[in-house]
Amino acid sequence: MPEFTEFSRQGARSGGSDPMFTLQARGLISFNQAAYEALGEPVAVALLYDPKEGVVALRMVPKAYENAYTVRKQQQAQSYLVGAQGFVAHYGIPTRRARRFTGRDYGDGVWGFDLNEGVAVQNRRGGQAGPPVTDCWRATSDGFEVPGLMNMNHKAMSHPGYMRQPGQEPPLVRVGMLVACGPLGEDPPTSEVRGRLIGFLTYAPVMELINALSVIGPGVAWAPWGGHGRYSFEAALTGESDQEAPYASGLLVPPRGSAARYGSDSRFAELVLDIEPRGPQGGPAQAADLAAWHDRFAQALKLPALFEHFLANELGLSTADDPPAQVGVWLKARNITDLVDIKGLQAVRGSMMSNQFTGWAVADPNGKEPGGTSLDWLTSMCDHTLHLDGYEPVLADIEAADRPR
Repeated sequence: MPEFTEFSRQGARSGGSDPMFTLQARGLISFNQAAYEALGEPVAVALLYDPKEGVVALRMVPKAYENAYTVRKQQQAQSYLVGAQGFVAHYGIPTRRARRFTGRDYGDGVWGFDLNEGVAVQNRRGGQAGPPVTDCWRATSDGFEVPGLMNMNHKAMSHPGYMRQPGQEPPLVRVGMLVACGPLGEDPPTSEVRGRLIGFLTYAPVMELINALSVIGPGVAWAPWGGHGRYSFEAALTGESDQEAPYASGLLVPPRGSAARYGSDSRFAELVLDIEPRGPQGGPAQAADLAAWHDRFAQALKLPALFEHFLANELGLSTADDPPAQVGVWLKARNITDLVDIKGLQAVRGSMMSNQFTGWAVADPNGKEPGGTSLDWLTSMCDHTLHLDGYEPVLADIEAADRPR
């Protein structure tokens, strides 16, 4: 006998003529074209709340109104978005899981929804959609799981200082991360996105990783550089010279729906950090031991959480856990020991060290914290890049030192 599934009228309404609202994870409110028209096609709304009844509502207001929230159209979709993080935080409205609501007309141009009537939004795997996991990871060597990260080492930064003669390239460390989110619409404006990227790159966790890899000279700061309109945004950590290679570069590729550029997954926002490790005199930095690389990898694994916060709170994008977030590192040098000091450990006879190492990880609520995933990457480096013999006690000591006391 056939196994029938009853059709959900709630699912049908989400794309039909009924006004529908969705309270997204992390406090974003989205609504469909019917709700937009019912509200009077607003450029801004005021947010209303009845705590006794548990009703959230919106009404159209001028953009100059003191309590106005800007309405942004989602790119390539007949839906609209309002960033309401402060609103839901103030009233303690739970937003752990996205929920969809049928809109209600409360009169006088006020439309909203009853928080007691929401239906959980399903993700592509059939589970409830929620905010991205960015604190637990599962290391993987399967490139088919992380096709976006596989392209990380092919990303080209546009600063002319990177144009070197073959064989003269200095050691390089690259960190890439992808977080699923909605497409970038027309707001914030291009220049504002560029400025907010600079702000993100100056956040302490980003600069702490860069400073752990490189000694930054005086008169150096983040500045916008290159980019391709709203398709990609680039910045360089550099001084006044336009010819000297930057200490670091950052590349942001936001999702643009069906207008995504070749080589980018339209479901993700992507960030790539490119860092040249330098010493106090400006030349290549000294190689660091495995313990130092453990700390650096752990720092890199903490950055996707900051990136997700940037996407949701600085760009107002609706982030999600499907597909799961991804993060990777890429080390490259003429000799990998220019970057990694193996401190007396020996390679297995007959093996040949690679000149690069790649580590990938996929977000997993049952995965490991950054310190544990960092150890997985170190193990892979010792086995497949350095081909070291007898490294296990060194990693055991690193793990022991990393345990909470």
